[in-house]
Amino acid sequence: MRKLILIMICLLLSACYSLRPSKSELENWCNERDYWCGRLGAYYYEKDDYKNALIYHTKSCNKDNKASCHDAAISCEMLEDYDNAILFYTKLNELGQPLGLSRIGDLYKNGLGVTKDFNKALELYMQACELGSKEACKNLAKIYETGENVRANPLISKAYKKRAEKASKW
Repeated sequence: MRKLILIMICLLLSACYSLRPSKSELENWCNERDYWCGRLGAYYYEKDDYKNALIYHTKSCNKDNKASCHDAAISCEMLEDYDNAILFYTKLNELGQPLGLSRIGDLYKNGLGVTKDFNKALELYMQACELGSKEACKNLAKIYETGENVRANPLISKAYKKRAEKASKW
């Protein structure tokens, strides 16, 4: 019985996968509804065509689609256009998703498109964690656990791990 259920699930999933819209369908739908522009951006991203991915994610982000703002920023990073990545991450934060601040913190931590500044990164992670970013809280927990550019502190690390567990946003 269990095998039969698993086979049925697999068949159902493969049938759903075959219903995936084609590129031309996504292009037509993008003209009607911005959500589909984000899907078209994802299509291009999967093909490693970051320039076209950025075009369609930008169109969707301009209509306040959080996922598309994030994906536009990632496309910018892939194109090594860090100035625009920061703009998209900033908009993501303005739309109520503090992951944007955490990702800007990553850029400062690694010196990508900005002067490497660990203190600025730490400040951004703290702001993002305070606003509920799970990723930022995890970053802080790791920093304090390993003592990366700060004095290692297991108690602070543990507190950030707990905050990460309770965080409700990316």
